[in-house]
Amino acid sequence: MTAVDPVDYLCGAWDVDRAVLDLGTGGRGAFRGTARGVVVAAGVLCFEEEGEMTVNGHRGPARRALELVRTASGRADVRFADGRHFHGLELGPAPFAVEHRCGADSYRGEFQLHGSERWSSVWEVCGPAKRYQLATSYARRAGPPEGGLRVGGPVPRALRW
Repeated sequence: MTAVDPVDYLCGAWDVDRAVLDLGTGGRGAFRGTARGVVVAAGVLCFEEEGEMTVNGHRGPARRALELVRTASGRADVRFADGRHFHGLELGPAPFAVEHRCGADSYRGEFQLHGSERWSSVWEVCGPAKRYQLATSYARRAGPPEGGLRVGGPVPRALRW
């Protein structure tokens, strides 16, 4: 398997399963939901996640939107919904590492393909008031959106704590 064009690959519907680990307290949380990638212009994909977040006894809806812009190298420039740069992205069988600084906070991420229908991201976030890890598994939805979350299959090595 070789690297894929992120804008083309992420088009469509995905089941999202995210584990949250507070590295300071050991507290755990989770996000479960769906994501949808929609091409909104030539070489531009809107990638929106929507679901339910459970953390520190709180349970509620959560949502985020990112924009991916294809680059000449076949990678993507990932931007926040307001257009600010977040990180570059390459999706392939080898882990692709990124880093993002936001004030005093450091975000280190890793992205990797796990076959033609699965990919993952792992983030470690450190700052003066935060220290946590996010491990997310994405699985392409096989059926209509009302099909529900698919569970099963091996857990990628990068997602095991």
